[in-house]
Amino acid sequence: MFKAIAIKELREVAPLAAAALIVSAYCVVLLTGLNVLTFEPYRVTAIPFLDRSVFVTFVIVLGTSLAIALGLRQSAWESGTGTYLFLLHRPASRYWLMGAKLITGLLVLLATTAAPILAYALWAATPGNLPAPFRWSMTGTVWLLWFAMTIVYLGAFLSGLRPARWYATRLLPLVGIAPVMPIIFLLQSKWMIGVAITILLDAILLAAIYRIAETREYS
Repeated sequence: MFKAIAIKELREVAPLAAAALIVSAYCVVLLTGLNVLTFEPYRVTAIPFLDRSVFVTFVIVLGTSLAIALGLRQSAWESGTGTYLFLLHRPASRYWLMGAKLITGLLVLLATTAAPILAYALWAATPGNLPAPFRWSMTGTVWLLWFAMTIVYLGAFLSGLRPARWYATRLLPLVGIAPVMPIIFLLQSKWMIGVAITILLDAILLAAIYRIAETREYS
């Protein structure tokens, strides 16, 4: 049953992941020195993965947007279409139902956002592509932000799952984690603290998700 639910979730979120990958490919191609409109190459002088680089901003915007879209699609959408009533009558507990949803969503989020980071880093690491030396340690900030996207996803999922009104308190979990990303960005030199904060908040959000999943009336 776990596998069946995971396949269902993957099929439903695939369009979101595909759209994110298309946008990612377009951005990476531009940053690596090819004008997509004219297919004419140009020389790249910017050093990738700097704190204020275009790519770091792109990863934040793409990751946050995808995390929110996935979280709400897997939680609020099910409530709106009445799918929960069907799923809860299957021979699987709420624990496994939510587990399949969350694992699928997190894997899709992390894989989709990791693809452009790896592609851009491999291009930057290839000799002759940049007029400056490249070290893999330069990607540390963006990987920290990549991992922190799990907080946004779980916050969106919790907001969509909560039985409250949209104009009242339903979005409080998502709004509440909004300041976290800037804080983690500022902690890039102390990445272990950033990772610890991410894991702690992930655990808190997961506990809240499972508590609501077990106690909510879906009728």
